[in-house]
Amino acid sequence: MHDRPSGQEDIAPTAPGCPLPIPYTATEVSRTFADLLETFDYAAELYDLGVGRLNFLKRAKIKKHLTAISIALWHIALEKSFPKDSDAFFAHFIATYPPISEAGKKARKLRDMVVQYDTLASEKKDADFTQVADALVRVLNSHQDENRRQQLKISLRIRAAYDLIFEKLI
Repeated sequence: MHDRPSGQEDIAPTAPGCPLPIPYTATEVSRTFADLLETFDYAAELYDLGVGRLNFLKRAKIKKHLTAISIALWHIALEKSFPKDSDAFFAHFIATYPPISEAGKKARKLRDMVVQYDTLASEKKDADFTQVADALVRVLNSHQDENRRQQLKISLRIRAAYDLIFEKLI
């Protein structure tokens, strides 16, 4: 199997002097996102959710959810930038990114979270992230009166993360 995006081989300029589109491979796009994903520390999100520095187990749990959300956001950005190849690029990433692609229980759990958040995010795409934020806030099982405030803060953080992912896509 080759890594070239579908249809990129047959593209010709429409007018003399027009440059050809730059073809990106699934490997290149996945590597770019994996590098970006490794830079995320989620400190602001953890703070907004009220997860303290000494709560190691809850921090680790929420970081996994935030990683899954970031991957789902990347899928939306891919759909916008590479409409024909987004599913192939996303599938390649899921199949090759070690924290997801390995056979262990942790990788399977992260894959399941990615599917869950990808499904939620795909409903409204980049128009509204409140459902995604609500799902994350529910993971915390926090008090009902805090949920709405946290949901709004996290929704705004998710929007900012999406904007960054979209900006750094290639």
